[in-house]
Amino acid sequence: MKVQSGRAVAVILAAALSAGAAQSDEAPNIHMAALASLTVDGTKSCGAVPIGATLVMTSAHCVVEEGASEPVHPEAIELSITAFDSEAETRRVVDIGTPKGFFYEGIPTRDVVGRDIALLRLADPITSFEAVLPPAQGLTHAAMRTIADGQHYPVEICETRVEDGNVMALECARAPGSSGSPIFTVIDDKRAVIGIVSAGGERGDGSPLTFATVAQPLFSEITWFMRDRGAITGF
Repeated sequence: MKVQSGRAVAVILAAALSAGAAQSDEAPNIHMAALASLTVDGTKSCGAVPIGATLVMTSAHCVVEEGASEPVHPEAIELSITAFDSEAETRRVVDIGTPKGFFYEGIPTRDVVGRDIALLRLADPITSFEAVLPPAQGLTHAAMRTIADGQHYPVEICETRVEDGNVMALECARAPGSSGSPIFTVIDDKRAVIGIVSAGGERGDGSPLTFATVAQPLFSEITWFMRDRGAITGF
């Protein structure tokens, strides 16, 4: 994401949400949300977001090596969590869940973007995390907050559309290395992680796009898979 100097960080969600979900016109709490960053074997860098006391969500391609279908060993991951206005804390990853059949060839195809979510289970709990909710019907704007190479970028409000195949397209530019960063909205005055940054692209006129994976369907699939093997309970 290219950050323009003087760009306002204020978060305004202009879209109307579906019936029964009250939209907040101002969402200052989005830029105060906890974020995480991770490195794999000290090289590959990605963003991430806490979504539970011992769960962090990121992109699957961040933890699955090119040409592989299984995630790296948890010990290969270094994870740092930064809550608003506080020092970063490190956490040890003890288990990784990815969608069944996920395979990454190094190319962000639509099939890859549509299944590009991973859950990391932590050894020790954290205190600041987000609710995970499905995108509201008719949602046309969302807040993208990215972290790349440990650098926090300002919140951007993007025009948003959810496409076939569990893919969310946002009319914002993506910062290199920001895969795994969260897409937020506010429903009933609560933050909700509705997507995870997967890849960058552009429209036919050359204007930038960010492609994200819709969070809820894969979150449900991966948590059931991790429950079945006893990796997580009670979520």
